[in-house]
Amino acid sequence: MTGTLNDARRGRRENAIDTTQPAHRVAFAIRLRALRHECGHPPYRRLSELAHCSTASLSVAAAGRRLPTWETTRGYVTACLEHAGRGDDVNRDLRGWRRFWEDTQAREKVSRMAAAPVRRRHPWREIVPAWVVLISRAASGAGGRGGGRRRR
Repeated sequence: MTGTLNDARRGRRENAIDTTQPAHRVAFAIRLRALRHECGHPPYRRLSELAHCSTASLSVAAAGRRLPTWETTRGYVTACLEHAGRGDDVNRDLRGWRRFWEDTQAREKVSRMAAAPVRRRHPWREIVPAWVVLISRAASGAGGRGGGRRRR
């Protein structure tokens, strides 16, 4: 294994972003990773301390497999900026990130609706009421064929 001691201390490398995911998720993950890189590539453990989020939540946020919640996104962005000593930029940058997250969230909803299976009416829904009527008539003896119970 090659690399410096500093590389070993930082933990393992991130997996590549799965480009088979929807484009809006990939773009969001790329932007999160770019911010982290721009802020000195802090380890997720350090971001977790600053963001008050789990390392897993932060890592999944930048993986692109699903869109993170706004709370996780806010924590990720805030932690990166604070790590880089850019705490004064947090409020301004969060406004832009919030717009980007909302746009991505809207695309996520459209994507889910497009991927959802179409619900079809099942023929049994129309048949069941007819069966209920036939069974109840037969049970009451009104079926005409004597299939109901006889009273003694």
